[in-house]
Amino acid sequence: MPVFVDSTGRRKRLLAVLGFLVVLFAALYMAVVGASVLLASDAGLTTRATVSPSASTSAG
Repeated sequence: MPVFVDSTGRRKRLLAVLGFLVVLFAALYMAVVGASVLLASDAGLTTRATVSPSASTSAG
């Protein structure tokens, strides 16, 4: 049973670079989500639902 051996280390470097990019993307994504959660909690609610008494529906 033949076994492929990469004696140059090229595959290891490729996987290391790809892994680093995935981790970097995940960290940036988590930072953006975390920042949006923190900023959204500071913003508060600016609009409130109101019911207008003159906007009643009549069945007829």
